[in-house]
Amino acid sequence: MDLVKTTPGFLWRRDKEVVQDGKYENCTGCNLIPQLLDIITELNGSIINLKIQISNLNKRDDHNETENIIEEISDRQFRARNVIIYNIPESDSGNDCEQVKNILQTITPEIKYDKFKIFRIGKKTNSSKRLKVILESREQSLNVMRNKRKLREYDNNIKVGLYETQMQKKLL
Repeated sequence: MDLVKTTPGFLWRRDKEVVQDGKYENCTGCNLIPQLLDIITELNGSIINLKIQISNLNKRDDHNETENIIEEISDRQFRARNVIIYNIPESDSGNDCEQVKNILQTITPEIKYDKFKIFRIGKKTNSSKRLKVILESREQSLNVMRNKRKLREYDNNIKVGLYETQMQKKLL
C-alpha cells in the first residue's frame, strides 16, 4: 500500500514512483497533480482579475473623492459671503430688510451695509423661517461672525451662523 501524506499545497511520498505514459505508478494522489495545476492556474487568473478590479475601484474612488473635494471648495466659496440669521419673526409688512440692517449695524457698527440680499429659507417651524443674508464681500461675512456676540445687546433670542455646506453639517 502506498503511503501518501497530504498537507496544504503539497503531496509527499515515501518511495520513488515510476512514471509510465505520463502517469505515476503506485501513487493515487499523484495522478491528481495535472488537475490541481489546472485549478491553481485558474485561481491565479482569478486573483489577477480581482487585483485589477480593486485597482480600478481605487482609481475611481480617488477620482470621485477629488471631484467631491473640488465641489466642496466651490460650494464653500459660493457661500462665503452668506450668513444665516435665526429667530427673526416673519412680518407681512416686509420689513425684514430693515431688521437685518439693524442687526448688522449692531454687530459691526463700523461697516456700512448698503447692498445685501435676504431670503427666507427652510420650512416654517414653531418660530419662523431662517433668513439667508448675502453680503457684499467675504470680509463682511467674517466680521459679522467674529462680532456676533454683540448681538446679545440687540436681542438675546436672535442668532447668527454660517451658511454651511452639506458636508460641514455632517461633520459638525
